Amino acid sequence: LSFLTDCITSVLAGYKMNNLMVMHVYTVLELFFYCFFYSLLFKSTSSKYYLLVLSLMLLAAELVDAFYISKLSRINSIASYCEALAFMVVSLLFFYSMIKNLPQKNILNYPLFWFNSGILIYFSGNLFLYLFISFVNPQDSRFLGDLWNINSFLYFSYNLFLIAGAWKSRK
Repeated sequence: LSFLTDCITSVLAGYKMNNLMVMHVYTVLELFFYCFFYSLLFKSTSSKYYLLVLSLMLLAAELVDAFYISKLSRINSIASYCEALAFMVVSLLFFYSMIKNLPQKNILNYPLFWFNSGILIYFSGNLFLYLFISFVNPQDSRFLGDLWNINSFLYFSYNLFLIAGAWKSRK
């Protein structure tokens, strides 16, 4: 999903077209993916219900942001901020659940520890980036480039955690 989004945004940027509308679609698909992922991890019906409500609230935030606040031609910082904050909280709740009911003696051998850690680091880092973006002068492309590099580093770190989790799941 992310690779496809990067390809589409790169092609649009190559044609000097605004590619930010793609990020609005990506945010919606991402939020449904993570809500589905966590609905598989949380066992209780109430947790699954809260995840459904969360996904609908985040979808509403994205639609309001895309069509009324940021429009499709600007960075969807409000929806991304809400999504990052929500998944930080959800990942922390999963850590709490994991610690309460330790699935393994050594938690570092538990693949979901690594997946969840990557999600927590990625979304908490992006939360601060989205906050900074709202204070940046859009004309200062150097600073926006630096923020984009930080985002790339966070995404790279996230993928390393996913790889570690996949590696641990093979053992």
